[in-house]
This record gives sequence, C-alpha cells and structure tokens, in this order.
Amino acid sequence: MSSLSEILSLSNPVFKAYCGSAVLLGIKSFLTNFWILSLKLRNKVIMAPEDKILMSDAATPKTGFGVDHPDVKRGYAVLQNDFENFIQFYVLGGIYVVLGGSATWPFIVFPAGRYAHSFLYGAGIPGLRILGFFAGFASTVFLLYDIGQKTIPYW
Repeated sequence: MSSLSEILSLSNPVFKAYCGSAVLLGIKSFLTNFWILSLKLRNKVIMAPEDKILMSDAATPKTGFGVDHPDVKRGYAVLQNDFENFIQFYVLGGIYVVLGGSATWPFIVFPAGRYAHSFLYGAGIPGLRILGFFAGFASTVFLLYDIGQKTIPYW
C-alpha cells in the first residue's frame, strides 16, 4: 500500500488526472460565468432592482429578483447543472484517488462530457446533450462503484 504522500503526488497519474480535471472544470466554470455575463449585457438583464443604477435601460425583473429573459435563464440552468454534477464528482474523485484508484479515464471523460453537455444545452440543441450528460454520469457511477467495492465489505 502506498503512503498518502505518494498517492497525493504528481508522480501518481491518477492524482495528476484528478488535478487536471479540476483545472479544466474550473476553466469551464469561468467560461460559463463570462458567457452568462455576455447574455445579461446583450439582453440588458439585471438580477436585482438595485442593479438598475448600473444599466438604466435594463428591464427590472418582474419578480423583483431573478431573471426573466429565456437566454439568461438557460445560461443559469447550465451553471446550476454543472454545480449539481461537479460536487459529487470532486468528492468521489478525491476519495477514489486517496483509496489508491488506478483508472484515469473518469478524469478525462467527465470534463469532456461536461463541456459537450454545456455547449449543447447552451446552444439549445435538443437530444444530443444527453450524450454529454451520460459521459459524466458514467464516470461518476464508476467512481461510486469502485469506492463501494473497496469500502463496503458485502459488495
């Protein structure tokens, strides 16, 4: 069994892949935020009534807070979907690395799937985005199963 310092070393290809996926997903989050900002500016959308001072010709949200424009709502849906999937991937991926997992493919397939899913979702292309979702889902299920096999004796 390897020591924790060996496992959490860049000489460990699994830890390196985990770190690389974290960088790629971090970049994706930044890009998604800039995309949402561009949608808000292009469509003159503000999130809260007090923000009207920043953009006087923007429409005030009908609900007081939030977004009424469909393009901006779609952008926020992409971001929310990412957060819902990133959290479990980061946690399970970290546990997988610490437990001495050997496969690097989940850390390549998950970010690729999330990029594809977000692009297709953002572009409003129906049906195809499910492929990106299932790529990420398969990666997460693999991590979950492998961790379960190692930690739950009756599996």
